[in-house]
Amino acid sequence: MLTALMAPMVGSTIYSLRQIAAVDQRLDFVVDQRLPTVLDLSAMAFELADSIASVRGYML
Repeated sequence: MLTALMAPMVGSTIYSLRQIAAVDQRLDFVVDQRLPTVLDLSAMAFELADSIASVRGYML
């Protein structure tokens, strides 16, 4: 009787853990693929702002 009650709970727990692992793998993939691009774009934006400031200083 107890095993009949515990089996669905164990099954749903295993299913949930597998789904969490799959989401974690997808998240790691997205971070590994997109984070370097975002960091490079951020660096380019700061360099562009510095360039604009130096051109303005030169024009003065």
